[in-house]
Amino acid sequence: MIKDNTVLILGAGASADYNYPTGLKLKDDIVRNLAPGSNNYWLEIFDIVNIRREEIQEFTKALSHCGLDSIDTFLERNPKYHKIGVLAIAIGITRKENAQENGFFRTDRYNWYQYLYGKLDAPFDDFENNRLSIITFNYDRSLEHCLFTYFRNTHLNKSIEECAQKFMTIPIIHVYGKLGNLPWQDNKDTREYTNFSDEIQGVIDVSKNIKILSERDTISEDFRKAHKLLFGASKIIFMGFGYNETNLIRLGFDHLDFGGRIKILGSSYNLTPIQIDVIENKFRRKIKFPEKSRFKKNLEFLQNIVF
Repeated sequence: MIKDNTVLILGAGASADYNYPTGLKLKDDIVRNLAPGSNNYWLEIFDIVNIRREEIQEFTKALSHCGLDSIDTFLERNPKYHKIGVLAIAIGITRKENAQENGFFRTDRYNWYQYLYGKLDAPFDDFENNRLSIITFNYDRSLEHCLFTYFRNTHLNKSIEECAQKFMTIPIIHVYGKLGNLPWQDNKDTREYTNFSDEIQGVIDVSKNIKILSERDTISEDFRKAHKLLFGASKIIFMGFGYNETNLIRLGFDHLDFGGRIKILGSSYNLTPIQIDVIENKFRRKIKFPEKSRFKKNLEFLQNIVF
């Protein structure tokens, strides 16, 4: 059981272990699959929503030449492409929803979702006493799908409804939206955890859940909820996070005063010492990057630094 009030803040690198694309990889997937004649499935979806091929090629050229490492940042600065962009994001990510390919339930290899669940594990009636909250910048639902599947199969003597009610005592906030609720989460806008090989309308529908803020938007209701979780924490952990300045500002790290009472740690896989120094100085060293975590992936970071 996790007894310290802990908030995990997750970026794309947190899902990369499970075959989901990082920001740069998603951008590349979109550019390649929208190139003329490259992928009929992608273009068929755009045809259904009446987006002209000329618009798609204009968007693809602009995205490939923008020099940004994230389509999200590109869309924030270019709202004219929102409709095309969110649909492309939805196609790229929903096609990764495959529990077998994601490797969630392999018995020959440990993964960090499984490790986290082990830390949460408790008798059914005590599970709600876990002090964990999750703020994620990812659209995918792999974390909640995987953790709930573990939880449900740990407590087969309980109904799905009982398990869902208990599991949802762990707040999970997708600050930029998610690609639909899972069936156990709600009775509206739900879909199974599965890729859309033939369900084209489903991709179109879930793309509407993606939230692209404009450059002027520094706050939203989901970010307000995130602020409350951060202020109530005793430990804040960044994992798989790119430390984009806009995202850190929206979380409040430019002005919120944690008063030194909250332990804030960041993973730093693939970050150079200079990059780390820039982040620390920019945000007045609120985030600490343990030296021994410098080259550790998500599982090793949790095992050696966090829990």
